[in-house]
Amino acid sequence: NESGRVILKQARHPLLLLAKDEVVANDIDLDETIRVLVISGPNTGGKTVTLKIVGLFALMVRAGLHLPCAPESEMALFTDLYADIGDAQDLSRDLSSFSAHMTQMIRLLSERAAPSETDALAPPRSLVLLDEPVTSTDPQEGAALAEALLCRLAELNMKVVVTTHYGALKELAQTTAGFVNASVEFDVEQLAPTYRLFMGIPGGSSALEIAV
Repeated sequence: NESGRVILKQARHPLLLLAKDEVVANDIDLDETIRVLVISGPNTGGKTVTLKIVGLFALMVRAGLHLPCAPESEMALFTDLYADIGDAQDLSRDLSSFSAHMTQMIRLLSERAAPSETDALAPPRSLVLLDEPVTSTDPQEGAALAEALLCRLAELNMKVVVTTHYGALKELAQTTAGFVNASVEFDVEQLAPTYRLFMGIPGGSSALEIAV
């Protein structure tokens, strides 16, 4: 569709399908009213896998490839896709983990002009994937920067999928129009992720349970 809807039913990561006999399928529902999806939950729980599903599906649908999801699914057509995933630290360029990520974000924001009133009402044409943005610094300052970044991207009429452990971003998604929380499940009794995604609720990091 050209309306910005990402309605994926029983979606599975295409590379996991090639590598594993069984892959947990999940529903990812981002209608026209949603600009930012904030995914939280434990490490190894599948947050980044979910983020990459949306990005891969956006590229696959533009290439005319079949998507591993249910027939009633919908995928928006995005003209641009931006991704900041993994650690871009580079000693040869004097970039720490933090400064490398900030350089990427500054470049992204510099490429986008301020939206007009018409642009703000139009469907989003750009998809942004951010895997735990603004980390490797003071947690309070990092959360504040990440919050400002997400609000600015939403203002620029972009569709954003972000993973995080920051409580401030979970609260932002719970209280701000156009934002929505999602979480990946963790079985505390078994100390193992289930890889199931739940839309509309934030998740805990379970760091202490995993460490013990």
